[in-house]
Amino acid sequence: MNIAPGKPLELLLRGCSADAERRVNENRGFLQTLARLESITVLPADDKGPVSVTKIIDGAELLIPMAGLINKEDELARLAKEVAKIEGEISRIENKLANEGFVARAPEAVIAKEREKLEGYARSESEAD
Repeated sequence: MNIAPGKPLELLLRGCSADAERRVNENRGFLQTLARLESITVLPADDKGPVSVTKIIDGAELLIPMAGLINKEDELARLAKEVAKIEGEISRIENKLANEGFVARAPEAVIAKEREKLEGYARSESEAD
């Protein structure tokens, strides 16, 4: 996601344990300065909250609301471009591995490396979908 590094973020904590909430409150100023947070809000465990990027940590669920941070159309275009690049790499490597001349002449280590790259791109493609 292309979020400006200096853009202050809102941090929401959901399902926060008493210990995690205490630690956040004790270090609120430090956390806000270090992470450039506009605010830190503790939500009840049953609160759905806004559409957010979510990370589960020990003792809480962290949410960063996306409203106003990214342009949906720009992000979809960026992701489509990334998927197209991945698909191009997959096609290139598949063609290389299907070429009998390449497979016959290339050292086994090179072929293994190309197969690893293909697997990595295939994983990236499935994650992007």
